[in-house]
Amino acid sequence: EASKLIVPDEQVAFTGDPSHRLSIGRDVTALATLDDQLVAFGDDAIFAVAGDGPNDQGIGSFVLRSVSIGVGCEDERSIAETDIGILFRSRVGWYLLPRGFGPPQYLGAAIQDISAAFPIPLGTAVLDSNGSRLARLLVANSDGETRVLTLDLNSLQWFVDTYPHDLSEIGVWPEGFVLCASILDGNVAGNEDAVPDPILIEDEDEVGDARTGSSAAVHVEQRLRTNWILPAGPGGQAEINQLVVSLLASNSATVTAQVESDGAGAAHSSSWSFVSSDDVAYRYLVPPMRNAVGYRVILYDAAVSGTATAGVKMIAITLESVADGGLRLSEEGEKA
Repeated sequence: EASKLIVPDEQVAFTGDPSHRLSIGRDVTALATLDDQLVAFGDDAIFAVAGDGPNDQGIGSFVLRSVSIGVGCEDERSIAETDIGILFRSRVGWYLLPRGFGPPQYLGAAIQDISAAFPIPLGTAVLDSNGSRLARLLVANSDGETRVLTLDLNSLQWFVDTYPHDLSEIGVWPEGFVLCASILDGNVAGNEDAVPDPILIEDEDEVGDARTGSSAAVHVEQRLRTNWILPAGPGGQAEINQLVVSLLASNSATVTAQVESDGAGAAHSSSWSFVSSDDVAYRYLVPPMRNAVGYRVILYDAAVSGTATAGVKMIAITLESVADGGLRLSEEGEKA
């Protein structure tokens, strides 16, 4: 079903009228875009949807065109939109729907065995950086074990990566790919399955606090970024005097914080060094503009050369309008 015309800063609305509905004759298993057209997948077919569609009064229509019958997408989590087309998993393996809407191309011959052993797609991510154009596909088996399939979009060559811990999510950061472990226990004494930092960012040029196994010589950076925070809502300005970060240093580490204000130029940033401690540490940073609609915060730890450490545990971030009191842990007598 198509929405009504989208108006900036207004909630997306639907009419519920048949004029805004489109049927492909089967259940829709995934949606994507290619060459400025909507692509609708069934489990055994692919359709392209063109045209502007109806206006709010129901005048106008979409144009539905069959692209493929017999090959479709079995899971929306397998969709990867790339500059050469759409990658997706069909019933028999991985395909590419090329730009120009040519016939789907089977790309899974080189990974048939691994594809059969790990048939469940969990997510995809595409990165174009420093001449490398890669699509990475996170797949799992019924036991929860995972692998990452990497397709070089230049050569169409596959690589298969195995990590020390099983994963649940994949995404991109400007410096590389982001991975989320499926076990989120953190540093639990005696738990050999615990993952020290469940959010991992790959950066092969950094050496330091990597984990066990094959990644021992690769720095794994812990990086957090908030969405734009609107303390007074989308239409108002808020006065924020300082950013307060609370964290616990499990080992020696350096943490960098950046805070942005909408309408300001460069972000304000500061770096702090820590040694191992059982006490919660608090650090403060002033935003570039104290009166703004939105604020965004980035936190990340630096590599510790030649050392495998657990880094720091991020506890909380607050934006404070007054400096009196501020963020702190509750005393024993204050706890419920």
